[in-house]
Amino acid sequence: MTNLPPTKLIKDVLDGLLGREVAVFPTDALTPTDTVGGALALYIDDSRALGAVAGWDLPAAAHVGAAVALVPARGAKAAIEDQYLPEDLLENLSEVSNVLASVFQGRGNPHLRLERTYRPINTAPADAIQLLYALGHRIDLTLDVSSYGTGRLAVSMRF
Repeated sequence: MTNLPPTKLIKDVLDGLLGREVAVFPTDALTPTDTVGGALALYIDDSRALGAVAGWDLPAAAHVGAAVALVPARGAKAAIEDQYLPEDLLENLSEVSNVLASVFQGRGNPHLRLERTYRPINTAPADAIQLLYALGHRIDLTLDVSSYGTGRLAVSMRF
């Protein structure tokens, strides 16, 4: 059985990448309605099989995508108001998602790497979308990015 990454490890990776405090705490499970406008990072193992997904709601995607590149917070707020994550913030979020692959490398887990980040989420492969919303082997978090704002992240792994 694979082991989900500890919440503290996710927090530490985000703090380090963003160069600012990211408060992380448990929240309710993300639903398809919650993730409209968001993004899905799909992680594969060495045989190219789906291993994990990270689902970002639009506010989390925008705040994290802006903060990592020091884009002013108003850029994230504009994306949220427009209900659309622009290409530059998606690229930034993809870089964060790539480094976030490190949180899956726990003892006994397969080696996983980022395959691609999808926006909108419904353009991702069906098995990845199903894994994102499957209840059970997952972590749902609220992220509060200092000076930017809050959003939600769901991490789900095959087991």
